Amino acid sequence: MPAEHYQAIFASMLGDVYEAIQAASRLQGEVERNHELFGRIESLLRWLSRERQEIHDAATRFGVMLGRLDEENERFIRLHRSTLDAMRSELEFIARSELKVRESKLNVVSCTPWLIAIISSGITGYLLGIMAK
Repeated sequence: MPAEHYQAIFASMLGDVYEAIQAASRLQGEVERNHELFGRIESLLRWLSRERQEIHDAATRFGVMLGRLDEENERFIRLHRSTLDAMRSELEFIARSELKVRESKLNVVSCTPWLIAIISSGITGYLLGIMAK
């Protein structure tokens, strides 16, 4: 084989080696970028995990607060329901007492003409009895 032919083969091999070195260099750059990207992704995942935990904790606290608020509302309703029941009972008692007072006044007023008639007839009978003697 002539030397030129070896030179061509050698040049071709050098070109292939050069391309392989360039490809390896590009791959190394991509590996570094991928490593940096994976570092960012890992950092983002840690941040998301902390955020998720904070949201979970806030939701738990919110649930506890809602439970307490529900209990307070129930106590408030029971307290005011019993207060309103007591007030209604008191008002019913006052109304019954007032009704009895008014009924007794009405009975006195309605009995007055009847009493006057009895007294008048008694006086008239008494006077007639005196006059008859």
